[in-house]
Amino acid sequence: MQKKYAVITAALLTIGLAAHTQLAAAAPATKAKAAVPAGTAHVRLLQAVPDGPALKVTLNDKTVTDNLAINTVSNYFDVPSGKCHIVFTGTDGKTKVWNSIRTVKPDTYYTAAIYLNEGKTSLKLQDESTSKITAGKARIYFYNLSPDAGDLHITVDSKRTKTGYSQWLKAVHPGSANSKSASSGDFTLQVRQGEKVIKEVPNFKVAAGQRSSVFILGKANALSIVTKAAGTS
Repeated sequence: MQKKYAVITAALLTIGLAAHTQLAAAAPATKAKAAVPAGTAHVRLLQAVPDGPALKVTLNDKTVTDNLAINTVSNYFDVPSGKCHIVFTGTDGKTKVWNSIRTVKPDTYYTAAIYLNEGKTSLKLQDESTSKITAGKARIYFYNLSPDAGDLHITVDSKRTKTGYSQWLKAVHPGSANSKSASSGDFTLQVRQGEKVIKEVPNFKVAAGQRSSVFILGKANALSIVTKAAGTS
């Protein structure tokens, strides 16, 4: 009798093991997030030519967007560090707008902006990672990509000064990108030509430890301000 029970028990164990194996094989595998290869750079794109068309963009011969609209900042795209072939064309892929090779560093975030510089199409490739963030502060990048606004001054409203504002950046030249270390807070951001405020951004929030970009776009009589987080995918 004991032998009979032993045989039955062994059979049940065998059946249970087989069933467990089948269930494990049938269970869907958890898809792991692909790791970013070492030595990767990150490039996002901006079409900043006033009244310009939507553009198709390739990075190292790979199309990353075929419809980059004006004043639109794309997500970051991963590219190998080293030489990066950047091509902007019309959406037909034939009309050449910009074609150049630039060097990008590993573990670094960039904005590649196509804009007008003295009436000619130019490319601004800005590193948004290298400038240090001071403890308890943020790092903000200001891009002056307006073709006709000239030097611009960046201020914020302030009740502590007689003028009613505090100067953040004295002059952001056309086609340049200047960065500012800023304390956290909620500000009214002001873009000035001389003393004249030509554009304001209310409720401009600054958080310690973060990077952000402020893109000043369009013609002086109709400026557009686009703000984006920087240095994060």
